[in-house]
Amino acid sequence: MAQADLRWSDYIKSADQGGEILGKASGRLYSVMVEDRIPYLVMYDSDDLLPGSFYELMLGNKAKPGAKVKAFTWDQVRKRRESDKSQAFLFEKAFLQKDKIVLVYYTYERPLKTFYAQTFDLEGTPLQAPVELDRFEEKRTSAMHHFGLSQDSSSLYLFRQPRLKGEEMDRCIVKVWNENLQSIHSKSFEMPYRNRDFMVYDYYLTSDYHLVTLVRIYVPREERDAGGPAYQFKVLSFDLKAEGFVDVEMKLSTMFIRDVNLRFDEHENAYCVGTYSDDRRLGNLRGTFYYKLDYRNGSISAELKEDFSKDLVYQLNNSESKRRRNQELRANIELKAVHAKADGGSFVLFEEQYVEAYTTRGPNGVFTTTYYYNNNDILILNLDSLGEVIWQAVVPKQQVSTNDNGFYNSFFSMVYNGNLFIVTNDHIKNIQEGNFETQIGPQFIRRTLPVVIKVTPEGNYEKTALMVYDRKRDFRITFKDAVRISENQAIVYGYKNSRGFFQGGKSSYKVGRIAFDLH
Repeated sequence: MAQADLRWSDYIKSADQGGEILGKASGRLYSVMVEDRIPYLVMYDSDDLLPGSFYELMLGNKAKPGAKVKAFTWDQVRKRRESDKSQAFLFEKAFLQKDKIVLVYYTYERPLKTFYAQTFDLEGTPLQAPVELDRFEEKRTSAMHHFGLSQDSSSLYLFRQPRLKGEEMDRCIVKVWNENLQSIHSKSFEMPYRNRDFMVYDYYLTSDYHLVTLVRIYVPREERDAGGPAYQFKVLSFDLKAEGFVDVEMKLSTMFIRDVNLRFDEHENAYCVGTYSDDRRLGNLRGTFYYKLDYRNGSISAELKEDFSKDLVYQLNNSESKRRRNQELRANIELKAVHAKADGGSFVLFEEQYVEAYTTRGPNGVFTTTYYYNNNDILILNLDSLGEVIWQAVVPKQQVSTNDNGFYNSFFSMVYNGNLFIVTNDHIKNIQEGNFETQIGPQFIRRTLPVVIKVTPEGNYEKTALMVYDRKRDFRITFKDAVRISENQAIVYGYKNSRGFFQGGKSSYKVGRIAFDLH
């Protein structure tokens, strides 16, 4: 059986921002949470997930390296009020980088945002004065910016597209800092494409300082194939230590792309994966494509372009939970994960996902729109090192929720000991019956439990309910911020008071740890 247990912390949090587990260091888990605009470093014991003290992270020039840090209990934190020194600083992001915490924050003096970063040790002591990272104008019409860590977590980077107008040529700005927040790269890349014809989808910084991006480019009518799409997708790789970029040549210009993603697996292999349709309306899916890329020289080491088989379409369309019985596949299959296998191949996971909206008029004449979020079957492709399909399988699942952005739907997956593990919520009747075909769906939250689905290398799968310790029935499990923390363990969260959460209010939550059995 698919052995695993889920242990919850007794501690319940209700933070304004942050609070997600950043990772594991020195045998403990760490997070940064913001309460009343004051950031705190929280350290969890890895066994019972109970936090120790809350260390206030001192910001700005008053935070001298080595300064004494004050610790608080959670009751003290809840009674504190915003201090004068915290009013000027606003939390942006926090990272665990090896044995230190990196905090990114900013000040806002209209119309400029000034971003800073500061490092702290694992007990909240400042290691250095704040470093100014960047300053730029931020308006509603401004382009995006993103702070992140490189694939090996050794560097902090900023990816930014400045605000452009009209026919300007597109460009992006990339800045990189080492673990001591010393600037090591700062470049502006000029693209050979016009602003209005170019869009960046995904971007990653590798350990050898390549910025790898997935972009969409408009194709003028006179240059496209007859009846072909008006766009093409490319993967561009920029070497920050050199000039120019590498264009990965993929055969996507003749397909109507429905979903496309750039992904990196646990071993820093790059993939471009998605689905395609048979016409420009993108009404029905036809198949999937998969490319394993070498972003350094632009070559492709494995590729797949394959139409969905009739048997697969039948499975996806004819689960007991489905009302439709047609022979075409609706365009709602989204890529969720790519996992590396020991033999050089991959597990690729898609999920059927779509939103339905219904508007009704009440007796008083008021119109009300209700949104239904559907996350259904999981499609798994098991590929070898050359991209050939070893097997493909559909794991039946039905999840329907209302007006909550599907926050408690979907799943979390990871590979352990050669097996693929999928963790999701399911209706208690499905668990009791042990039947994949009888899908009731978790519309009634109090009747759902987390389950683990174990998929073997041969394509067999089995579902069992997770053994849950200290479970509160008013907590609903989400996999949105789930993170793997070790070879066989992952972190998930349980929330309550979801209405306040989605209306911008606070939401109480607790942290849970899933441990998978070796057998």
